[in-house]
Amino acid sequence: MSIRLKRMVMLKHLSAALFALLLGVFPPLLIAGPWTPNASSTPAPILVAQRAVSMSEAIDLVRRSTGGRILDAKDAGNYYRIKVLTRDGEVQIIRVDARTGSIQ
Repeated sequence: MSIRLKRMVMLKHLSAALFALLLGVFPPLLIAGPWTPNASSTPAPILVAQRAVSMSEAIDLVRRSTGGRILDAKDAGNYYRIKVLTRDGEVQIIRVDARTGSIQ
């Protein structure tokens, strides 16, 4: 058997072994789902039970304080991000602290 033929056979076996290894490693990762950091690597998010103000209460606060129309509201963890169209036709983004209800 020539050296070239031996190399081709060796590469064939090596590529088959690598393929088998990849099949053994990746399916469990795909089944497990996306990786999420554990509590020790990131700060703990604010718990819903710790919130003094709900999203609907925050929306009402902004609506009453601006007299405008609410365009969008998002939960951003420690605060709610509320987009409002004011009576003057101006779009404002207002933050409401989820723990205190203060408007920023």
